[in-house]
Amino acid sequence: MATPAHGQLCPNIYNSYCLNGGTCYILRMSYPFCWCDDSFQGSRCEEFLLPSHQLHRAISPSLIVVIVVALIIVFAITLGIAHFYCRKRRQNRNIQRNSSLHYTVTAHRAIDIREILSVRSSIKKQDVDSRPN
Repeated sequence: MATPAHGQLCPNIYNSYCLNGGTCYILRMSYPFCWCDDSFQGSRCEEFLLPSHQLHRAISPSLIVVIVVALIIVFAITLGIAHFYCRKRRQNRNIQRNSSLHYTVTAHRAIDIREILSVRSSIKKQDVDSRPN
C-alpha cells in the first residue's frame, strides 16, 4: 500500500480518527487525512467496499466505451487497408491481363501477316514458274 506523497503521520491525539485500520496523515494544510485499506473508503475509512465495488477490480463504463471505439477504429483502418490492397492487386492483374492479351493479339496479327506474305510470295513464285518460256 502506497502512502500519500506530501504528508506526515498524525500525532497520537488522532489515533482513533481513522476507522477500520486506516492510517492517519497530516497534510500540508494541517488537517488529518485517512489512507484506507483496499477494502474501505470514505473520509475516515468508514465505508466497506464489497469485492464487486472495489476500485482496482471495477471496469468503468467509460473505459469500455473507449476500448470499443478503439477496436472499431482499428477494424475500420484494417478494412480500408485490405480494400486498398485488393483493389491495387486487381488493377495490376487487369494491367497484366490486358498487356498479355495485347501481346497475344499482336503476335497473332504478326503471324497472320507473315502467313499472308508467305502465301503471297509463293503465289507470285508459282505465277513466275508457271509462265510459259
